[in-house]
Amino acid sequence: MRRGNRLAILATPLAAPLIREVAREAVRAGALVSSLLQLPGLMEILLKEASEEQLTFVSPLQRLLWEEYAALLDIESEENTCELSGVDPARLALAQQAASVMREIVQERTLPDRRHDPQSLRWTATMFPTPACAQNAGMSLSDFEGLSRRGLLFG
Repeated sequence: MRRGNRLAILATPLAAPLIREVAREAVRAGALVSSLLQLPGLMEILLKEASEEQLTFVSPLQRLLWEEYAALLDIESEENTCELSGVDPARLALAQQAASVMREIVQERTLPDRRHDPQSLRWTATMFPTPACAQNAGMSLSDFEGLSRRGLLFG
């Protein structure tokens, strides 16, 4: 299978309506779509309870995503924007250090001079309005959704 038509979508279940519509359009365009759901609370459990070996484990699935997919859509859709506030910073730093291997792969595949290279990774991130994000902005969810629809959240 050629890499050029693989799309990965990362999001929480809160973004299900957007995930479905993106997948529908991608399938219509001929893409092979993989949706990778990030479950709220899972990262907190891992960061608080994992052994050092578990914290530094680099998932082969993550490596496959960053090395083999042609496109990635990261839909920020947090249920709790303070989820990791109780995590020991040293444990968080250890996990982030292990993830540096993946960051190097991403940086190599997303260099500006590789934009037209068939081996490059095209990616984007967007926000799906959630109650937690609206609360952080001091707004109702409907007002926050209005800003999002008008494209005012990312200037």
